[in-house]
Amino acid sequence: VAVPLDKEKPFKQEGIPKTTMRRVQNESKNFVHGKIAETEKENSAVEGAHKSEQKGEELFSFVKRQIKGKEQKQRAKVAKLEKLDPDLIWDFAIYAIIFSIIGARVYYVVFSWDRYKNDLIGIFNLRNGGLAIYGAVIAAFLTLWIYCRRKKQSFLQLADICVPGLVLGQVIGRWGNFTNREVFGEYTDSLLAMRLPTQMVRAGDISGKIAAHMTEGTNYIQVHPTFLYESLWNLALLIIMLLYRKHKKFEGEQWLLYLGGYGLGRAWIEGIRTDTLFIPHTTVAVSQVLAVVLFVVALAADILIRYYLKKHTTSTVMVEKTDTK
Repeated sequence: VAVPLDKEKPFKQEGIPKTTMRRVQNESKNFVHGKIAETEKENSAVEGAHKSEQKGEELFSFVKRQIKGKEQKQRAKVAKLEKLDPDLIWDFAIYAIIFSIIGARVYYVVFSWDRYKNDLIGIFNLRNGGLAIYGAVIAAFLTLWIYCRRKKQSFLQLADICVPGLVLGQVIGRWGNFTNREVFGEYTDSLLAMRLPTQMVRAGDISGKIAAHMTEGTNYIQVHPTFLYESLWNLALLIIMLLYRKHKKFEGEQWLLYLGGYGLGRAWIEGIRTDTLFIPHTTVAVSQVLAVVLFVVALAADILIRYYLKKHTTSTVMVEKTDTK
């Protein structure tokens, strides 16, 4: 409250005691100064926030530039080694991701048709799970074949480039099965045995063998960590592929190495899993059959191509020697 004061008779005019008026004046001054200090403090805080935000944006931009720069260098490296346009590979990756997800879902639904035939809307509900890696692999390579046809590129060359990234994705992706408490095997008491709480796993994944080893009063199951087996198998396959890359004998050999190597590991791992997809009206695991077929075909193709190349090289050398004579 502002108290009007007369300069000549400041206190008598209002009839207010001198001490009271002094106190009011001092409190008013303190109040005003306090408000000014608070305002300056708020302004300083706002200015500091703006500066911090600006620094954060600068840091983010710096990191983004660094990542982008490294990405460009990596793309340039791949293009230099394979004599290809880097954008050719990255453009394909966009299509591959989209159609791989579709392929993974279609594969799962086809071999789980009894679950969806009366609930067609459920086919589109991916939140309940239901993706199969072999469906994604088939869709990815089919997409690559079409992509190469349209771009007039070598399918085998691009396949060799892409499979290391595919295997790395599988190495990492299997740990998602661990967090979801899925893709485990039968009961085991081995060193790598894994225990999972029964309330956190699907009842359909608990086989009779697993249930038979559950003691009264326990609330967990003890099983093979098949996700770990496959992740480690793929990691070993990735290392072999990277080491062998410079020694491959022909275009497509890395692709065959992936098909055969992954097929060999998946064949035995699929045999101990409890969430297997079966060929309709049978008890035969479809992914296990596919894995064995791919392993045999890849091995046979590699042997035949090597034999052909060796024979062709020998014939060429003999012709050259004859011409020289």
